[in-house]
Order: sequence, then structure tokens, then C-alpha cells
Amino acid sequence: MPGFMFHHAATGYGGNGTLCGALGVASAIINLVAYDEESLAHIHMVQALMDWYSDFEFPSSRFDHLSKEPNQPRVLTGSPLCHISVSKWTVVAGVEVDSWDKYERCAKTAGEVVYTMVGYLNKYFEANSIPDNFNPDFEMRVCLSCHSAESYFTGYQGSDNNQQGRLQCSGCHSNHMAPLFERVNRTIPGRFVPGRFDPSQFE
Repeated sequence: MPGFMFHHAATGYGGNGTLCGALGVASAIINLVAYDEESLAHIHMVQALMDWYSDFEFPSSRFDHLSKEPNQPRVLTGSPLCHISVSKWTVVAGVEVDSWDKYERCAKTAGEVVYTMVGYLNKYFEANSIPDNFNPDFEMRVCLSCHSAESYFTGYQGSDNNQQGRLQCSGCHSNHMAPLFERVNRTIPGRFVPGRFDPSQFE
């Protein structure tokens, strides 16, 4: 592959802050070498990589010996999106988005993604093992019980199934159920909306 093949992936693809370019490139490599139409191993591996990334504090110190900016602050990304990941970090670090500090942070992030991707591929080819890193918290489980496929959770057997993704919902959406919970609990103490879901199953 030519060295410039994924140059467009930088800064969230053309500066748009969408998917982290490192994840996009790693996903393409996984698809290239582990494609399996029957087991969908490549899809599961990409999902695992996205979930891991969203729950990781970048940058680690793994590549500090190669960096001009070691010991940078570590920040939980909470999302595979470049916009969220970078913006949260620059605020904590107190630097601008076009600073050398930020470029070093993203270089180390890319290295960490590649390191993790290679680990996944090695385990897959050596032992047919694929990690499962999807571990949504209580709030997200409640959201998915109504807004995602029943294969996720069985909280509501009439799910609207009208969203696509595995991102933390509160990163973009407010918890519109909170007022409803409060109102129902005032009317029927200890009870939630009948027929929708029982919150105890998510604990």
C-alpha cells in the first residue's frame, strides 16, 4: 500500500472530526486480513476496537520514549469520534487543537490503536479469539432497551429499534426519561412505566 493511502483520515477525515483516523485505518486493515463472511470475525473485531477506544484514557506512556512531549495528561475519550476525543483532551491539557502537544497526543493515540489492533489479530489467528469490550452502563442500557434491537437487551419486547450505534448516549442526548421516571414514581412509588422495562434488570 502507498504511504499516502490513508492521509485523508487525519483530523477525523479531512478535518471533519468524525471517526478517529487511527480507528478507520485499523478497521480497514482488519477487514483486509481477517474478512470472514460467515463468522463476521472482522466486524466483531472492529466493534471490539471501537469499544476499547471509547473506554481508554489517551495517551498512555507506552510511546513516551519516542515523544518530544512525554507525561501528557490522560483523558477518557468516551467516544470513537475525533471531535469528542480531541476536544476533551485539549480542554484538560489547556492547549490549542493545532498545537504540537495535540499532534504528539494523536501520534501516541494512533500508536496505541495499532498496538491493540495487532494484539487482536494475533489472538484471532492464533486461537480464533475475539474480545468483547461492549459494557454499557446503566443509563445506556435503559436507552437501548427502547431504542435498539431486542438482541441487545430484552427490557422492552416492542423496541422502536430506531438508532444505530454503540456510543454512550449521553454524549449527544439528554436523558429524556428522567422527568418521566420522577413523575411516575410520584404517582406510583417504586414503579416505572408498565410494559416498557423493569430497571432492576439492568443493575
